[in-house]
Amino acid sequence: NEAPIHASLLHLVDHLIAGLELLHNAFGRVYIPAVVGNHGRIDKKPRAKNRVYDNYDWLAYQLLKLKRHFAGGKSISFGIADGADQVFTVHNTSYLLTHGDQFRGGSGISGVMSPLFIGDARKRKRQMAVRCPYDYMGMGHWHTYLKARGVIVNGSLKGRVSVELRFRSADASGLAQPPGT
Repeated sequence: NEAPIHASLLHLVDHLIAGLELLHNAFGRVYIPAVVGNHGRIDKKPRAKNRVYDNYDWLAYQLLKLKRHFAGGKSISFGIADGADQVFTVHNTSYLLTHGDQFRGGSGISGVMSPLFIGDARKRKRQMAVRCPYDYMGMGHWHTYLKARGVIVNGSLKGRVSVELRFRSADASGLAQPPGT
């Protein structure tokens, strides 16, 4: 809360551009799948209507996409979701990227596993119905790294928050590692 939200957003975009440049220099072609989450929403309560467009995450992705910095023919492309999920493929492996804030629960003996597996089963059923299945579901909402049965929860650079302190520390390695590693 050091600066107003719009100033913070522009500052963030400048840093993201620097990071994307590093990725581009290292790998050449870079694809950025993007979904919105709960931290960027403008309302206190989650909304279904205009979930994407009333979210600062979406605006940040659009600013990155529109920056003239990327207009010079560089091989950086974006898949900015119009909904809560984005399906994409990397080397014949399909992923469903979601923020993960749609999943509720996460306490008791099973911890986060129950809401993750129930949510994954529901999303897989929906994706199969529209003939767009996926191999792995990736998300970050839970701020901790976990890889189990087709679900990858990415760690968080945000670090520990009060909820995490009850469970375990954060790890930012998640989706940076391909499945099977």
